[in-house]
Amino acid sequence: MKRQSGFTLIELVVVIIVLGILAVTAAPKFIDLQNDARAATLEGVKASVQSANSMIYAKAAINGDESKQCSDSNVTCDDITVDGTDFQAEYGYLLAANLTTALDLDTTANTGDWTIDTTNGPKNGTADALIYPQSFSIEAASNKATKECYVTYKAATSATVGPVVTVVDTDC
Repeated sequence: MKRQSGFTLIELVVVIIVLGILAVTAAPKFIDLQNDARAATLEGVKASVQSANSMIYAKAAINGDESKQCSDSNVTCDDITVDGTDFQAEYGYLLAANLTTALDLDTTANTGDWTIDTTNGPKNGTADALIYPQSFSIEAASNKATKECYVTYKAATSATVGPVVTVVDTDC
């Protein structure tokens, strides 16, 4: 009778376990989950901005201020109060200066997760605010994010043109 040769069940189980351990330790090096997580977080920030704007616009419409340019010295707009916080709206939408108050993001200097930049002429005037992870920075000379991983906010420019919120996640 001819003796058959092959692997035993125990040997096969050991090989499968070793391959599983290798896959678990090597997979994160090949799958860049951190960049995907940052990009998804930026989409969440965009949704938060849009949601806050929807709420502010609804309150402005109730007040009759949805078509008023409140920064015009000849126009009086009522403060829009949401959860005990007062906002002034431009054409019924948030001004960039109100983003820090409207969004529930930790923007504490040196310890927070986010920066909301409304002072450096974000992206060379193409946006009123730049929202980016605090670990990234702004180059003072060019007013450009050092990494293409941010949300831009351009406030409403008229009663018919609402705010524009854009996610740039090419370099997260």
